[in-house]
Amino acid sequence: MKLDLIRPGLRLLVCASLVAPALAGCCRQPPVAAAASSVEPIVELALPAWTDEGPGLEHQVLFEGEGMKVAAIALRGGTALPEHSADARLSIQVLRGSGVLRVGERALAVEPGSVVVLEPSLPHAVDPAGEELMVLVVHYFGAP
Repeated sequence: MKLDLIRPGLRLLVCASLVAPALAGCCRQPPVAAAASSVEPIVELALPAWTDEGPGLEHQVLFEGEGMKVAAIALRGGTALPEHSADARLSIQVLRGSGVLRVGERALAVEPGSVVVLEPSLPHAVDPAGEELMVLVVHYFGAP
């Protein structure tokens, strides 16, 4: 997976043929020939061109495939992402803004570049600091 931080069109590149083996912990096993599939071997994802204007909470699924989902979330004007949980292991990456990621009783300070990995079913929430736009990218691993 590659994150290309070119502005203004922030792009995410997902190499679909590498994702499943990497997530399954296959690094020590010999490579397996890829099965024929209708899935493109590389999928380019474009993040929405979010600005400070718009609803307090905005969510967009960028990619959904076998074993993985990628979503982007915008939090505006100090709008919090309420506590919730996911059925899959996930990573939350902060691209813009800062705040606190609450996981159960823990409070983690996050800022651009922060990445937090959570096991399935852990309740979590995000509280942005101030009124600045906060943008998150969430990867759901093992998602149906």
